[in-house]
Amino acid sequence: METTNVEKMATELANVICELSHTCIEKQNEFAALYNLTPAEYKTLKLFGDKTTLSVKEICSTLELTPGRITHIVTALEAKKYVTRKIDQTDKRNVIVHLTNTCIPIMRALSASFTKVSENLLSNASAKNKEAIINSAEEILKAIKAWSHEVKK
Repeated sequence: METTNVEKMATELANVICELSHTCIEKQNEFAALYNLTPAEYKTLKLFGDKTTLSVKEICSTLELTPGRITHIVTALEAKKYVTRKIDQTDKRNVIVHLTNTCIPIMRALSASFTKVSENLLSNASAKNKEAIINSAEEILKAIKAWSHEVKK
């Protein structure tokens, strides 16, 4: 009897996680469209966070895309004047991608928009529930990362 209840809850959680993932992707695509970005360009720019430079190697590793695909994305971002590429002076084999001054305010706006969505999510919850929501989301993320790591082995 207990197993059936756990299975039922696990199924419900799986459905919620899938729907949450889908909804987050839709929201990211909406934000990307506001700045004429493709989803791949948006994901690439989001990697920068507070940094203004990243190596192509770092981008490839994080997004798990080929160097050729990253070159295509970065070329499109260069055409939009959002990034520039420079050869690493300490190791000529590496290419460093730099955010332009045009892109930095866009990055701030995207970050602020995503923060606003999170504020809206929490706005109707009690203080106790806000903590529970954040803790639960962190636990789910940790579990998914651990599971993903196991699958890759």
